[in-house]
Amino acid sequence: MKKTLLLNLLLMVMTVTLSSCDPDDDYYYYDAPFLGTWMRDDGSSSFTFYNNGYGVFTDFYNGGSTLSFSWEADDYYLTVYPDDGWGDEWDYQWTVYGNTLTLYDLDNGGSLYYYAY
Repeated sequence: MKKTLLLNLLLMVMTVTLSSCDPDDDYYYYDAPFLGTWMRDDGSSSFTFYNNGYGVFTDFYNGGSTLSFSWEADDYYLTVYPDDGWGDEWDYQWTVYGNTLTLYDLDNGGSLYYYAY
């Protein structure tokens, strides 16, 4: 009897422990805090993030050329997948404070500052 009770208790503990999962830190596209258009502090480029996981990057130093992209984010990291045919990805650590979006470039180092536009 004791053995059966102990095994049942162990089974219940294992069921609860193994079935619980970590909270999902990924942002749903419609609630990311950086949705909208952001202009770089030197006026050289802008990002527009749409609530469907897509966006547009504009390079004003290159004649205003635009590049479509898709994106994913969690509480700390933003990955941009440009539709350039090269299979690139741009990896950033991000923060939003007030009307400033700071992107720390994980590939090249350095912070990029964008302001709500």
